[in-house]
Amino acid sequence: MKKSFYDAQTAHAKKIGDEYSKRYIEGLTRAFKSGIPLLPKKEELTDKSDGARGYRTGLASLPHRDFTFRGGSKPSHYSSKRTVAVRVTSETKEKWQRAAGDKKFTDWIKETLDAASE
Repeated sequence: MKKSFYDAQTAHAKKIGDEYSKRYIEGLTRAFKSGIPLLPKKEELTDKSDGARGYRTGLASLPHRDFTFRGGSKPSHYSSKRTVAVRVTSETKEKWQRAAGDKKFTDWIKETLDAASE
C-alpha cells in the first residue's frame, strides 16, 4: 500500500469520526504496517457491526466507503480485481435482469448479494 493512499484514507476517516471510520483506521493501519492487505481472523468475520465492517475494509486495504476519488477515476493502486463468476441458465439470467429493472445489472447483483450476506 502506498503511503499517499494510507494518508488520504486515514485523513478522510478522521474527518467523519463514526464507529466505522475509527475501526477502519485500525484495520488500515494494521495492513499498512504489515505491508500487505490482510485477511481477518475467523472471529472477526462473525461480527456484523458497522465498526467491524470498517475494520475488515481497512484490513483489506480498500478505500473507505464514503471516499470518492477526484474526477471519478480510481488511482492506479486501487483496482477491483476480485471476480465472481456464476453459471446460470439463460432463463435465470433473464429473470434476474427483469428483477434488476432500470438498475445496472452488475450493481443489482452486488446489492442483492450484500443484502443476503447481512
